[in-house]
Amino acid sequence: MKNRLRSMFIAAVLVGTVVAGSFTAPFSVQAAKKDTTSFEDLNQSQIVEAMGPGWNLGNQLESVTDNVPEETNWGNPVITEKLIQSVKAAGFKSIRIPVSYFAKIDDDKDYTIDSKWLDRVQEVVDYCIKNDLYAVINIHGDGYNTIDGSWLLCNGKNQTEIKKKYKKVWKQIAERFKNYDEHLLFESMNEEFDGSYSEPNKEYYQNINDYNQIFVDTVRKTGDNNTKRWLIIPGWNTNIDYTAGDYGFKLPTDQYRDKSIDKEEQRIMISVHYYSPWDFCGGENGVITQWGNEADDPSKTSTTCEVTQPVIIDAIMEGFGQKASQNSTLMSVRLYVSDSKYWTTIQSDNTARITKKGGTYTLKLKGDKDMLLNITTIALKDCDVELGNQTKSDFTNAQIVIDKVLFNGTDYTVKENKNDEVFSEKGSLQMDLINQWSEAEPMIEGLQKKESFSFQDADYKDENVLEVTFTISNLK
Repeated sequence: MKNRLRSMFIAAVLVGTVVAGSFTAPFSVQAAKKDTTSFEDLNQSQIVEAMGPGWNLGNQLESVTDNVPEETNWGNPVITEKLIQSVKAAGFKSIRIPVSYFAKIDDDKDYTIDSKWLDRVQEVVDYCIKNDLYAVINIHGDGYNTIDGSWLLCNGKNQTEIKKKYKKVWKQIAERFKNYDEHLLFESMNEEFDGSYSEPNKEYYQNINDYNQIFVDTVRKTGDNNTKRWLIIPGWNTNIDYTAGDYGFKLPTDQYRDKSIDKEEQRIMISVHYYSPWDFCGGENGVITQWGNEADDPSKTSTTCEVTQPVIIDAIMEGFGQKASQNSTLMSVRLYVSDSKYWTTIQSDNTARITKKGGTYTLKLKGDKDMLLNITTIALKDCDVELGNQTKSDFTNAQIVIDKVLFNGTDYTVKENKNDEVFSEKGSLQMDLINQWSEAEPMIEGLQKKESFSFQDADYKDENVLEVTFTISNLK
């Protein structure tokens, strides 16, 4: 998939530790390192510290046109060592190098990979290793249902042949790099799923689990440093919820790892992709250019979406045979405000990550004066559905009570409320506090209505803060 996103991935390192988380031919290729004794075996804490922060070299070696991967297919220049050096100078310690194969694999010759293509992949890896950076390579776009010629399809009909080919391809990659030291990591695949953004298909998910097991076993059996190398595996669509939740993900065994590694440890990471805040990571309108503590312009600053780490740990530990906790089902809720001045919608700075237990949450939103003087709707919504990541919410029933509404620090009285009907006909959570087009009375007292709503007697500023506290319970 042609992806212009600023890609972010989190590597969850086991056991039980979670990490938040340019060429022209001809060219010469450095030989793989032959000194296998130079491999430094880093445990989970050490590899995390050594690799962070990381940068994704996207839209290059994975770019595919007419079934042929070439690094300039999507308009980028060839990768140069100077580029890699600039990434290091910016403070990054590791680089993920997505690689697609497609027609570079000759199905008629026992799935042999084009040696020149592997040479080029190796050259880019060498740019990283030479500059003391960690590198991650994978099989990237070959599993996309959206690209003609894709073959690594979990929903493909001939799984026997797919798995045979997958094993052959990874064996060649692993053989090529088996003498490289700990600075090189392998990732089995990328965003592997059936193309549907609904709940994972159990049969297809099992195929993904099978691919991961084939990957681990095949790499380990090539020997040398591959018996100790850190390996990275994803779950369904590399989605954090479908990997951490109880949807069918299984951690592969690592029985062929080097005997020197403690029997209680593995050398496997879990890769999850988390594109939040979306309007910063995925937006292409050129407006949202700031995020985080250094942001100083609210009009250019994105919303943020927080991960509740203990919930993720509970679910990941299931991979070691522990039963998933009741927290493994999650729903992400944000506060949304729309207006009649700009006819736009803004979202809260944070996200309520709601489990079956429910609880009390406070969401905070910032908006300019003109917008919040012309409010049409204030609502709580499932942000995963709003972003298109899901078609419906993970729960079907809930009860919500709005406890408090603050505008620029002033407490506005909330009418007595206890709403059990908070899901739309399509199955998405949505609770309106104000809706200009609804016959229902606003829940908030002290509002002024002309054509739209505003907060009466409020001290409006250039930047204004709306906070809503709510309690959610009886989730099913």
